[in-house]
Amino acid sequence: MHPKTLKNGQYKLPPSLRGGWGGEPVARYQTAQFHQNKPPISKHTHWLLSRTRHVIAINHLHPTFLREDRESKQKKCWHGQMQATLLPAAFTHLVMLLLLTWSLAGIGCKNKTSGKDEPVARINNTYIYQSELKNALGININPTDSAQLAKQYLETTLKRKALLQEAQTQMANNLPNIEQQVQDYRESLLLHAFEQFLLKQYTDTTVTQQEITAYYLQNQNNFTLKTNVVKAAYAIVNKGFEKKDSLKMLLKKADSLAIQQLQGICAREAINCSLPYQWIEWQNLQQQIPLDEADFITATQNRLYQTSDAVNTYYLSIQEWGKAGSISPPAYCQPEIEKIIVHKRRLRYLQDTKDRLFREATDKGTIEIFRQ
Repeated sequence: MHPKTLKNGQYKLPPSLRGGWGGEPVARYQTAQFHQNKPPISKHTHWLLSRTRHVIAINHLHPTFLREDRESKQKKCWHGQMQATLLPAAFTHLVMLLLLTWSLAGIGCKNKTSGKDEPVARINNTYIYQSELKNALGININPTDSAQLAKQYLETTLKRKALLQEAQTQMANNLPNIEQQVQDYRESLLLHAFEQFLLKQYTDTTVTQQEITAYYLQNQNNFTLKTNVVKAAYAIVNKGFEKKDSLKMLLKKADSLAIQQLQGICAREAINCSLPYQWIEWQNLQQQIPLDEADFITATQNRLYQTSDAVNTYYLSIQEWGKAGSISPPAYCQPEIEKIIVHKRRLRYLQDTKDRLFREATDKGTIEIFRQ
């Protein structure tokens, strides 16, 4: 009889990788065998490679993620009507007593013969114990509120368990593959956690200007603007501000020294300003300065644009811009390009890791694909 499970520490291989399909084995990874009857021959090689890579990835999980699932020691049964009972009837008095006597045991349902940890509620053969209730309520809870909170917790828990047991009974025949689906979902969570663990170790996030330019030139059509954008600096002053001429001169000059002087003036005079120059969507700029769509052309054609309302005067200086529907300026989409390049590197790193684990398993002889 061929092996039915693959054990690595405390991990069990899912049913889809166990034996029992019938036919001669066509591949092996350690003690797991893959048989002829599944999958179809046309997809045979692709399926074998994907399943062996899948098992290898799980087989190399960091110990943090290799914890054995707790196997329930309770026998689940359904005898006619579901029974959910609070023990004892004088519930409020019991809770107050438990708050004084509970030990620091862990959360969870246990067998009825669990020693000093007394049950406080039951549904069929499943019990809720003092330790679970204590940990659920916390140790710093106000005793006045504890009885009501305990009652709410027990009612919520019992309702959930009653619904769960009913679902297990009623849906057993309607969901014949539920255990496999649960196992597949668990494996997906494990593999996702492992990938995140690997990515935390990946630190190559530096992107050069040459890489950014090359990617931009190769993918310009992917960076079409959906709205008008400008690289701008602005200052908003009260109409009575006395240093308007200095402010306008520095904004027109707009070199690094002028920007530093502007920042100093804004700090001393408590002026609302945006410095140094930065990219902003025109519609967002309109929330700061009274502008309409027609002002976009005028503002971009002048080195310094000025407007006012009943209270303030607004000075706007624009260095670069891009119109909706056109190709984005390289500097505007540079942050997005950096993220794309780093993301592609991370994906490549994960794929390289999977391929490396597969090659190592093959070289060690733990993987075999039998000739047809």
